[in-house]
Amino acid sequence: MGKFFAFVACLLAFGSLPIQAEDPVYYPRIIQFTGVPEYTQNDLLAIAQLKPGGEYTVPQMTAHGKLLMDTGLFSKISYTFNGVFLVYTLAPSPDLIPIKNANLPLASGKELNDLLSARIPLYHGMVPGDGGVCEQVRMELEKMLVEKGLQATVTATAIAGTDAAKTVAMHYAIAEPAVKIGTITVNGGSAREIDIFFGKRLAKISGTVYESGASEEQIRAAVAKFYSGNAYVDAKIDVRMQAAMKTANSIQLPFNVAVTPGKQYTLTGITAAPGLLMTQAEMDQLIHKKPGNLADFDHVQTPLSALEMRYHRKGQVAAKIHATPTLNRAASSVHYSVTVDPGPVYRMGKLDISQIQPDIATNIMTAWKLQPGEVFDEAAILQLLAVGDANPLLAHTFTSVELRYNLTLNDEDHTVDVQLRLIPRDDGV
Repeated sequence: MGKFFAFVACLLAFGSLPIQAEDPVYYPRIIQFTGVPEYTQNDLLAIAQLKPGGEYTVPQMTAHGKLLMDTGLFSKISYTFNGVFLVYTLAPSPDLIPIKNANLPLASGKELNDLLSARIPLYHGMVPGDGGVCEQVRMELEKMLVEKGLQATVTATAIAGTDAAKTVAMHYAIAEPAVKIGTITVNGGSAREIDIFFGKRLAKISGTVYESGASEEQIRAAVAKFYSGNAYVDAKIDVRMQAAMKTANSIQLPFNVAVTPGKQYTLTGITAAPGLLMTQAEMDQLIHKKPGNLADFDHVQTPLSALEMRYHRKGQVAAKIHATPTLNRAASSVHYSVTVDPGPVYRMGKLDISQIQPDIATNIMTAWKLQPGEVFDEAAILQLLAVGDANPLLAHTFTSVELRYNLTLNDEDHTVDVQLRLIPRDDGV
């Protein structure tokens, strides 16, 4: 959108002044700004570098107004002067966008906005597409990093979000060096000391690329899954970033996770919504397959995983299982209500076995039954293990390695690409 700057001078008191070679100097006693009540008069005066009673020529009044336009926060500015009042009328830019902390080891959301507002006059959480306040924010973020002992270049990139409206935000990020998740400790001790399998889950997160907000949630979810799997359904989990550490080629961000487990909960039941690919009787049978009634992994996750697999066997690999808990804290019990968003049906795309040695890959291809274009059935992958029992080479292979697979969902044509890998059985969970 084009920007407009106009000068309207009502010099009633000076209408009869003779023409002079030099621009006349005026002394506006009162300077006001209208049209943008969200900004204070003092902040606007500071950015425009104006002072009531100061000496200004008409070109200078225009130049001082341009300082406000240079912030990128306004689409139009005009002003009038009657010998006493110098009044600037501003129109806010309709093209401002919010900021997002992409991977900076700093605060996010309101806390970051408050810090920036204290440093940058006129910053209220929104920036123009480039220059002006957008650049000021970038520079201040670099200064904040220096204050934490980190020297890094911050970039600003406007990126559309994944929400339905494709909301655009200005992403501020450290491009170099890489920002990664460092060590993760739980309740002051390493996760591996707490539980070997739990520790391995977190070890897989350590060393991955850090994303502000998303990484904290990933850590929290991993810890929550462990505790809820042991029936600590109402555990309080607090994930805190610790001081960043600069290495030779990256910035490492360690995290501390404080957990208050609370009580173990009992399971009063799981109610399946009508129309799911599992009847209530089947759900109840899976719940009671193991003795006891703790709300642990065996009694909660096992039936939910079985339900999810039924959708995956019909090509609905993007199905989302929603298990909404209703807690009775007084009785330390929980009841789950289950609904499913099935999503579209996906079909088989490409099979990638390039990471498997040729002789084993040949046998896997012989055993593989799912052809391109057929409705995808995730069980076809798991059935390779059963085939292995009858195939001497695969049977021998699967005694020392574990079959792992990655699924890539292509939303454009609703196909699934499958990558198969073999991992030594003693190399994690």
